Amino acid sequence: MGQIEKTPYGTEYLVIDDMVFPRSPPPSSRGQADRASSDTLDPNYNLNMKFWPGGIIFYLIDPSFSFDYSKKILEAMKIIQENVGEEHLEFKAAQTSSGEICRKGYMHIINDVNKLCRAEVGMQPTFTRVWLHEDSCPFGTIQHEILHALGRYHEQCRPDRDKHVTLLTQNIAASECSNYYIIMDGPDPSLKLTYDSASIMHYGSCHFSCNGAYTMVKKSDGSKILANRQSMTKLDVDKMRALYPKEFKVPYHMGMCSGTSGNTRKGKKMSARKVAGLSKRSTLSFLAFLSFLAHRYPLL
Repeated sequence: MGQIEKTPYGTEYLVIDDMVFPRSPPPSSRGQADRASSDTLDPNYNLNMKFWPGGIIFYLIDPSFSFDYSKKILEAMKIIQENVGEEHLEFKAAQTSSGEICRKGYMHIINDVNKLCRAEVGMQPTFTRVWLHEDSCPFGTIQHEILHALGRYHEQCRPDRDKHVTLLTQNIAASECSNYYIIMDGPDPSLKLTYDSASIMHYGSCHFSCNGAYTMVKKSDGSKILANRQSMTKLDVDKMRALYPKEFKVPYHMGMCSGTSGNTRKGKKMSARKVAGLSKRSTLSFLAFLSFLAHRYPLL
């Protein structure tokens, strides 16, 4: 069920195609039976997936990318923000004009030496990694991976998948079966919206075939599913708006990333009125953040 990768520091990751889920090893105090159960490659084990509080996604782009590819990454974020709406989410640089990282939990877009296209799903405590390479990850794939980092799973992972598509398991390569597991669970408001086989997050009919035949077709008429790696559909946009409702969007202000280029003026002090206004906005932002958490994690 997926592939386990481990860093030199002992951190484990469950990798399902291009989705990466950090996993914590089971506590040493557990019994042998519990430990054995926790060590299974169950994709629902400790997914540790989180949404970005307040809808603000801070990012850092690896400087080793070419100038043109960096522009593509920025354009992909711009299109996502424009489609979904700034009142739902927005991207902001995590690096100040002096080169310092001003935030924890930022999205780190890495130039992958192995030419892989993949991402950690949802916000992670220190930073959320998105691996890209300009030789193998075109513009639509950049959007796809960034949407993973924002909390979107593959569409065919939905629990209602089998009502809309038919898996032809005899044609799926044995090593790739985990890519078709239903792993979406928990309070996900996007599940209330219609299944979308045209989604930028959906596989095509030819993915992971062991014999060249289709691995998945539409249930309604048995027709081929075309892999969309061009742009978000209307349902993709609606689902992102459901994950990041505008009533829980926190207004961005310069105090969130002090020193970011364009947000502060070096050597110029703020007036008492501006400081008071900033404090008031910070208080409102914090209250909105608490409301966001209560909405997103009602069981906690």
